Amino acid sequence: MTKQKKDKQLIIRLTREEFDDLQARKTGSELVTAVAGIGNNLNQIARNINGVVKVGALNSYALTIITHLAATERALNAVRGYLES
Repeated sequence: MTKQKKDKQLIIRLTREEFDDLQARKTGSELVTAVAGIGNNLNQIARNINGVVKVGALNSYALTIITHLAATERALNAVRGYLES
């Protein structure tokens, strides 16, 4: 796929209220993207821990990590719920 040159421009005039609303939406979508990334990272960590559990190498350190992951997951779900409301 070749990279296309972006040579078109769109200029619009907004009231301060409209501009602020657009900025808030942009910030909200960036936050949603960041929260999704955190969730993906947590899933990768959990998958690795599950692999350790399957081979029988579970120790107290791994249990501590699992406990913290569960707490982080609950907090992340609360943030997601807030963002979706």
